[in-house]
Amino acid sequence: MVDINSPSPVRKGLNAFEIKTYIEMIDERLRELLRHRADVASGEYHWDSDKSKQEYYHLRKVRTKLRGIVIERATSSVGL
Repeated sequence: MVDINSPSPVRKGLNAFEIKTYIEMIDERLRELLRHRADVASGEYHWDSDKSKQEYYHLRKVRTKLRGIVIERATSSVGL
């Protein structure tokens, strides 16, 4: 799994292109994982495996953190 919190000994941080690429890769994997999810009449979701469900929600959290980094950098560069 992706751990964006661990500091890399080689690199300082991710640049905008890398973050965009990671988000696109995560989006693609999320679309693949949605094939393992079915809608239930009560409005809930049924997953065919817990592993797929855990990976889906983990990737959503990682994607949210990456988008937060982009937004923070964008707002700090314009002085907001």
